[in-house]
This record gives sequence, structure tokens and C-alpha cells, in this order.
Amino acid sequence: MQTTLRFIETPNGPLAVADITPQLLIDEVAATRLRGRLSRTLGEIPVLLRCRIGNSLSFSGDPNLQRYAVDPMIDVLPAVRIDLDPSLQEAA
Repeated sequence: MQTTLRFIETPNGPLAVADITPQLLIDEVAATRLRGRLSRTLGEIPVLLRCRIGNSLSFSGDPNLQRYAVDPMIDVLPAVRIDLDPSLQEAA
């Protein structure tokens, strides 16, 4: 499963924002597992999942971090793609 991430430097340290599909966001258990897996892969930094639906954004993660992911400048930041092995994701 490929995930696109953007990194933001916040006053409390780095934050990763991952763009995901609406189906994954609806499945709370899968979204929580993905956030944990990405966080571990990235060295335990916080991860916020973001899903664009029309003109609105939906999130999974710490509500205090959501304000960083709504800034329009995040979309011009360089994106990194991480390919997570689906067999490992199921075991997490």
C-alpha cells in the first residue's frame, strides 16, 4: 500500500500528514493501525491522516494537530511516497 506523506515542522517538532482514501478513513481500526505503523516507521513522530472529500477535509489523529493540515501551503510541500508491505500491516 503506497501512502503519500508531507512533513511539517511544528513548534513541538515534526508532523507527518498522510493523504488517504475515504474508505480507509471510515474504517477506524485500519486508520489507527496505519497511523501507528507510519509513526513507528518514521521514528515515532506524530502522524495525521487526511482525506480530501470535495472541498472539505476529514482527519484521523490528534485533533490538536489538525490545524497544521488545513493550511493550503501543505499541498505545495514536497511529497514522499512510502510503500508499506500489506502483509506487515495486517500483523500490526
